[in-house]
Amino acid sequence: MSAWGERSKSDTMLVARNLDLITQVGQLDKYNSLVIYNPTECNDNSVASFGFIGLIPGFTMINNHGLFFEANDGQSSVPGFDVMNGVVALNTGFYGLLDAKNRKDFIESFYAVPTMTSHFSAIVDKDQAQVVERASHNVPKLLDGQGEGYLFFTNLYRTADFKNEKISINDCVEKTRDSATYACVRYHHFE
Repeated sequence: MSAWGERSKSDTMLVARNLDLITQVGQLDKYNSLVIYNPTECNDNSVASFGFIGLIPGFTMINNHGLFFEANDGQSSVPGFDVMNGVVALNTGFYGLLDAKNRKDFIESFYAVPTMTSHFSAIVDKDQAQVVERASHNVPKLLDGQGEGYLFFTNLYRTADFKNEKISINDCVEKTRDSATYACVRYHHFE
């Protein structure tokens, strides 16, 4: 989630990431890693990548220009795959942060690369938090937030751009029946 402006007690941008991962990936929680990349030929950009040992890049990243990125893979609750022609959102975000000096440039580079799976990707700088909502074979949609000064990055942030969108388990009950991506819990909390 992110809060800024009057929503932020410090009057600065606040960003948080909770890795409530599915069980198979959650077993890696005790192997957290922070890797800082300082390549010499990428516009003097550095990228800090947070994730797990063996995962390059991580789930959340930030560069030395204050650009923050995270990807929420919507594949369990949002349809859309293009494994032959697309790129994983984490890779797109990582290379975008290596090149971009501001949010506008980053978003343009992010749009220029086809996606392999549907995803919701948070893009944040000191002034604004936004989400790119993207399904395979659909035009990306840039969303400014659920309300003034706050944005929850969740794979239940819906627009009409996702064809046949649905929650993974249509008759889910919070905390008793859920999907692998905790879609029902997220949905109830969001409501």
